[in-house]
Order: sequence, then structure tokens, then C-alpha cells
Amino acid sequence: MTAGGHRRFSIDSVRDFAREMGLSGNLGEDEGRRILVVDDDLHINKFLVDLLRQRGGDVVVDSAFDGFEAGSKVATFKPDVVLLDIMMPGLNGIEVCRRLKGDVETMQIHVVAMTGFDEPGLARKILAAGADRFFTKPLRNDDVLEACGLLESTAA
Repeated sequence: MTAGGHRRFSIDSVRDFAREMGLSGNLGEDEGRRILVVDDDLHINKFLVDLLRQRGGDVVVDSAFDGFEAGSKVATFKPDVVLLDIMMPGLNGIEVCRRLKGDVETMQIHVVAMTGFDEPGLARKILAAGADRFFTKPLRNDDVLEACGLLESTAA
């Protein structure tokens, strides 16, 4: 409570409440899905950012090139989806995912994990860390778009 006896709520709490109640309106946030691409390979990172941005004005995309930068960007960018490479130097994708899913502020973020090094047990490890989806590279464009909520699922 404030000195005047008023209650204060964070804007994030108000946004969460509005979403839960099915309310709409401008609460000072960008419209559209927010997606963070995290991959240490510059070419793959740029390709994925370009692919997602082609979806039009309802998508806001940012990128990070390692796990540490991803943590910083998650705090400021507040993505709905993190498209996360698993095998990165320093803080790998499994640890990034574990931290995101272990924090009440970020546990609702949809994590789509990907790797070019499909080692035995890797899918099990990343899914156990909390990832919502797992893909091996090379990625199919439609799989990426669908996993990020930008295409209707083709599964029947």
C-alpha cells in the first residue's frame, strides 16, 4: 500500500490478470507475438530472424547469440517464445531452458529447442529441462513457424 492507502500493482501483474480474464486493450505493450531467436551461428540466427519477420507486423523478433545474452534479452524483451539452440559455448541451451522454466517470471515462455548435433539422449535432456518442442537441424520453415505459433498445426 502507498502512504495514501492505495494499492499498487506491477504492469506485468495487470497484463497477466487481463490475459487470464480474456480482457483486451492497450496495456502499454507491443501487439503481436514476441519471439527471441538464440543461436550462436550468425547465418542460422539471421535466417530464423528473417523467416519470422516475414510473417508481418504481428510479430516482433529479437536475437541473441549465446546463453548469457539470451538471459539478458529475456528480461528486457519479454518474449512469448524462445527459439533456442542447445549447443552453444558458455551457457548451453539446456541450462538456459532450465533457468527459464525454473523462474516464476519466465516459466510461461514457450521454449522451442533445436540442435544440429543430435546426440543420443539430447532430446530427452532438453524436454526434461522444460522445452515445449525439439527439432534437429536442418529445420523445416513450416515446423519453425508452427512451433512459434505462427501457423496452424498440420497435425490431425
